Amino acid sequence: EEYVGPDYVPMMWSNELKLMAEDWANTLAANCKNEAPSTPYGWNTAGKQGSPDFRSVEDVMTIWENKLDKGRPENYEFTQVLWQATEYVGCADAVSPPASDKV
Repeated sequence: EEYVGPDYVPMMWSNELKLMAEDWANTLAANCKNEAPSTPYGWNTAGKQGSPDFRSVEDVMTIWENKLDKGRPENYEFTQVLWQATEYVGCADAVSPPASDKV
């Protein structure tokens, strides 16, 4: 909340973006690497290895928030959710073949 400015516009959930995120998360998990999608949409990722548990939304947001003051390029993962023009969000997760590697 400390980063919300006077021009704040709340984001809305998009099932279409969720399906796109799910497809991309499955691709990343299948290939066991984190790379940028070829899409006109902004994206954010968080990965984890070695544990059977997914990170909570709060944990992922904390990771991104901790990069906020670092500037570019270290904070790229967080910038999409800060852009005033961002109106919609869709999220997904996936498990890579050896069940302990997560994307």
